[in-house]
Amino acid sequence: MNHRNILLAIMTVIILTSCASAIGPQSSTPPINLIPMYGYPDIEKSAAQKKSDEKFIKSVVANSGTREKASKEFAVEGWRHFKGDTENAMRRFNQSWLLNPNYYQPYWGFGALLWAQENTDGAIIHYNKALSLIDDNGEKPRLLTDTARAYSKKGFTATDKIKSKEYFREANSLFNTALTLDPHYDNAYRDWPRSLYLEGNYTKAWEIVKKSHALGSHDFDPKFIEALSRKMPEPK
Repeated sequence: MNHRNILLAIMTVIILTSCASAIGPQSSTPPINLIPMYGYPDIEKSAAQKKSDEKFIKSVVANSGTREKASKEFAVEGWRHFKGDTENAMRRFNQSWLLNPNYYQPYWGFGALLWAQENTDGAIIHYNKALSLIDDNGEKPRLLTDTARAYSKKGFTATDKIKSKEYFREANSLFNTALTLDPHYDNAYRDWPRSLYLEGNYTKAWEIVKKSHALGSHDFDPKFIEALSRKMPEPK
C-alpha cells in the first residue's frame, strides 16, 4: 500500500466513525484510539466499533493483500508521525496492532509514546512485549536500548533500594545485550554510561566510555565527562 492508499484507508476509517471512536463527548477519558491497543483488555468495544473494525480490516487488506503487510505499513506511518503529531502516531500504531497483534512494531510505538509522556511503567510493559516478538536483529539493539533506558529511570527514581538495584541490573543486562548484538551501536554507548552514573557505578561507566573511544563509536557530551570526572577521575 503506498502513501496515497494509506490516506484513503484512513479516510475510510473516519467515515466509518473509525475503528476506535471516542467513548463520549462528556467523558474525561481519552478516545480509545488514543489509548494503546484501544484500551484492551480493560475496555470492551461496542458492537458498532467492532463492526467498524471489520470494515476497516477488509478495506486495507483489499489494498495491501494481507493483514501482516498492512500492519507494517501502518506502523511506518506511526513512526512518521511520531515526532510531530503524537495523536496520529497513536492512531496509526493502534491500527497496526489491530491488523496484527503479533507484530512487534506497534508495541514499540506504544512504549515510545508512553515514554514521551513520562509514563515509564507503561513504556516498560510495551517495550517488553515488543522484545518478546521482535524478529529483526538489526533493529533489536535499538529496542533493547530504549527498554534499558526506561529501566534505568525506574532504578534512579525507586525509593526501595532493593528494587532500585533490580531495575539497574536489568538495564545493565539490556545494554550489554544491545552491544553484544551490535558492538558499534552509538545510542547504547551514549546511554549506558549515563545509566551507570545514575547507579553510582563510576568504574563501569568509565569502562564503557573508554571502550567507546577505542572503537571510535561515540563522542560524549563534555558536560557528562566533567560530571563523571568529579565523581571519579578517569582511570589511567
